Amino acid sequence: KQEKLDKVYLHLFTDGRDASPKEANKFFGLLEERLSKLYPFARVSSIIGRDFSMDRDQDWEQIEKTYNLFTKGEGKKFNGLIAYLEEQYRAGITDEFIEPAWSGENESRIKEGDAVIFFNFREDSARELTQAFVEDGFDKFPRKKISDLEFVTMTEYEKKFSNLAAFTSSNVASPLSKVLSDNNLKQFHIAETEKYAHVTYFFNGGNEAPFPGEDRLLVESLPGSHYEEHPEMRAEKIADEVESRLKNYDFILVNLANADMVGHSGDFDATRRALEILDFQAGRIVESVLKNDGIVIITGDHGNAEEKRYRITGEKKTKHSVHPVPFFLIGKKFRRKEPRTKEEVMSQYSKVGGVISDVAPTILELMDIPKPPDMTGVSLLGEFYLLFSPVFSFDYLVDYPVCSCLKSVHVKIAIGVLFYFRKRLRGMLGQYFIYFLSDMDNVVRGYFYIRRLSLRHAEHLVDHNLRVGKGVAFASLA
Repeated sequence: KQEKLDKVYLHLFTDGRDASPKEANKFFGLLEERLSKLYPFARVSSIIGRDFSMDRDQDWEQIEKTYNLFTKGEGKKFNGLIAYLEEQYRAGITDEFIEPAWSGENESRIKEGDAVIFFNFREDSARELTQAFVEDGFDKFPRKKISDLEFVTMTEYEKKFSNLAAFTSSNVASPLSKVLSDNNLKQFHIAETEKYAHVTYFFNGGNEAPFPGEDRLLVESLPGSHYEEHPEMRAEKIADEVESRLKNYDFILVNLANADMVGHSGDFDATRRALEILDFQAGRIVESVLKNDGIVIITGDHGNAEEKRYRITGEKKTKHSVHPVPFFLIGKKFRRKEPRTKEEVMSQYSKVGGVISDVAPTILELMDIPKPPDMTGVSLLGEFYLLFSPVFSFDYLVDYPVCSCLKSVHVKIAIGVLFYFRKRLRGMLGQYFIYFLSDMDNVVRGYFYIRRLSLRHAEHLVDHNLRVGKGVAFASLA
């Protein structure tokens, strides 16, 4: 408007994952009203679900459909945007999977001489589509690169891209991986490809390349995007790899994606099954670590799977929750003489202990490594000074819950992660350490289905009325 443009076209993605599954029509009604009043020169050209346009698992067929919709008009035609959405809803298609459609206005297709602003701010789900538009020698599907196209992204999606970015990435000088590398520690990062960025680019402070001594393994995710049909995902394969490599590294970072990705489906039964599978595979890893005198930390950065229905309407809930998340410290050296009473557990649930940025400093203190000056978080160990007394120490997830809880803040940190490292810790903490972030979506409010982790101490659970299947109460963050 300020530049007196007379033709602006919007190519819209519908969400349905980080928003409710049928919320787009509400927002589009507001959008059309605002455009007509303030920006009459702007019109909606196309609409497509994020499952197509925001793929991050190398499903190039989905990106090709998006690219061809934007540049060739390949898709259904709509006469009215909201009418088309209602038609899709009646067919059982939710926002995430809205089929490609456009207005039929040829002038609205992206072509030579155009300027495009891609205003997604998060990198991982915007890279593939950007790559199709800007990369020379692109070969993922047949396409002719559009010449004289000014393609601007909201943030710097990837350093190799030559396009302009409105906001370049800030430099994180000392991410945890770099600090470990600088201290000559070997580390291993593993996830399935659906979460590749979380154990690489995100976790490493925006650095694409691994640091010296850092190895990576990306296990290929199952084909398709309806993870409710395969709630097992690749958790078993990931657990196998971790168990086989446990003694080879000082630190292991693992992402288990089941709770988050299946939770986003809003399917209660599938999510419950995902939690049972996740519990079993996480249990395998925890037991292996403990057999090697290791230590486990379990935490997360947001909720999801603990709440699958809106309480008032009963509709499916697919987006993240902002509930407090737990922070567990598990190890033989921390075992209590007696399990906590139910009252003590509930007391822990009500306490606030820290925020996500405190996790890395906690790990460094446990490893007796100085925290770099630019790391703004603080170690949580001071919050739980009595933790190191045998009376206040704890061992297994079920019997000895969380020493703290973390404030649920959305930051660029791995979602659903497990870290492991080997080092004599202050002469008392044992030889190994694991930090396990299991996408605590499922655990946040104590509905984590406990089976394998509770077997050795099931009698204590019965004694204290914490029965298997009813989960664990955690310290809470406001």
